[in-house]
Amino acid sequence: MKMKDKDVPSMIYLDLIWAFNVVADTLLLWLTARLLKKETSVWRLLLAGTIASSFIFLLMTPLSFAFFHWSMKVVVSVCAVLAAFGWSGIHNFIARLAIFYGISFLTG
Repeated sequence: MKMKDKDVPSMIYLDLIWAFNVVADTLLLWLTARLLKKETSVWRLLLAGTIASSFIFLLMTPLSFAFFHWSMKVVVSVCAVLAAFGWSGIHNFIARLAIFYGISFLTG
């Protein structure tokens, strides 16, 4: 008996999606640092990329509807920017967050 496409169960490889997002978020934060000429360690960028991409795991919980709201996405990106660059005043923080959002928007 020949199987049709609709008979094949779909699988989500969450670990691969997460790993791709860690790399993508880390690169976005690295580009932000380069554009701002801000020195930061690779470890901080990887930590921030991991924080930003951990959002994917939250989307797989029964409370996922709350994490689709834009405000939760802002909270996660604020945490990632703080982890990558630290706190050095509200002006610097807003500039870093704005550049991070700009780069994220431009890269798609």
